[in-house]
Amino acid sequence: MNVDIFNIINKATDDKTLLQLALNDCGCNLIVDGIIGPKTMKCAKKVKASRFGIALNVWLEEVFGLDFCWIKEAFKEIGTKEIRGEESNERIEEYHDYAHIGWAKDDIPWCGSFMAYVFTKCGYDIPIAPYRALSWLNFGKEIDEPLYGSIAIKKRMGGGHVTIVIGSYGEWVYCLGGNQSDKVCIRKYKKSDFISFRLPENIESRIVLKDINAKRYNKER
Repeated sequence: MNVDIFNIINKATDDKTLLQLALNDCGCNLIVDGIIGPKTMKCAKKVKASRFGIALNVWLEEVFGLDFCWIKEAFKEIGTKEIRGEESNERIEEYHDYAHIGWAKDDIPWCGSFMAYVFTKCGYDIPIAPYRALSWLNFGKEIDEPLYGSIAIKKRMGGGHVTIVIGSYGEWVYCLGGNQSDKVCIRKYKKSDFISFRLPENIESRIVLKDINAKRYNKER
């Protein structure tokens, strides 16, 4: 598969630390600080010119795995975002349909609806009122720590947020979800922000959470 490190990472997240982590796992030696300075750009050009394609494909497969149905479905939706103004994104309205609130537009919180979409597509029973993030506290089984592919639920003022854990970096977890910066993307959160991590009942094995900073590069910017 011929893939473009810049297009995929830039589409997936506004957090440039993820781009630097990807470059490090492709052989760079960068400080992971989210600052795209001259050393990051120099290494990015080198990776694109010499290891572009194979390196990133290996990185994506090893780090993100793409081995669970719900992660595959979620990745397909990366880049879907709200439309400003009176218009509404029909794709997000489709997520709401799966959450049984077909009347809702993209200005209605939709992280739970996005989860309803990906898990229904994969054949799972979803909780009652799945459009409510905190309803996902009733999904599957609770686990003691964030594992790869687990859903993560946090509280916020006026409601909550639900998302999918795909990687870790120190005290942070990288999560793939909807209504993150008003779009489907990857975003990092502190592990301590979440009140519950859960997996579907039929997932019996403990999936190791993959550390996307396994090499701990920390020298250049």
